[in-house]
Amino acid sequence: MNAEAWQSLLEVSSTILQHRDLEPLFRSLAPQLRSVLPFDFMSLVLHDAAKDRMHLHVLAADARADVPRIELPVDQSPAGWVLTHQQPLIVDDVPHETRWPAVMEILRANGIATSCFLPLTTAYRKLGALSFGYLTPHQIDAAELDFMGRAARNGKGFLLGKAVHGR
Repeated sequence: MNAEAWQSLLEVSSTILQHRDLEPLFRSLAPQLRSVLPFDFMSLVLHDAAKDRMHLHVLAADARADVPRIELPVDQSPAGWVLTHQQPLIVDDVPHETRWPAVMEILRANGIATSCFLPLTTAYRKLGALSFGYLTPHQIDAAELDFMGRAARNGKGFLLGKAVHGR
């Protein structure tokens, strides 16, 4: 990872420490992440353990994006797959993906061509997934995947604090 990427991760950590609410946090994080990681869409999908459902929160998207707030059973969501398997998932060809039809329809309706989902997990709890989307087909390389994973790991402490302490 280059110096610019490391600097961006430090800024991400600093931003996380300055926020108490989810939506403003990710509105602040999106431009910082975009400075080193090209993406058109970012979402957070949190697991509700009591209901065993995944809740979608759009964090950064094109102003024209029309994304409903939805909740789905774990097995009907790519973020649920990531939660279950604890591995990143890259959907290279959203227009032709047949798994998770409800989610793929939302992505297709917003022009997403490629998407990547990363686990958000602590030593104590599986929180959900962070996803990045691209309007044009995008080959996600190992360096990008590594950076996305680091960004997800930075954000999980904030999310755990919110989930456990209600802060």
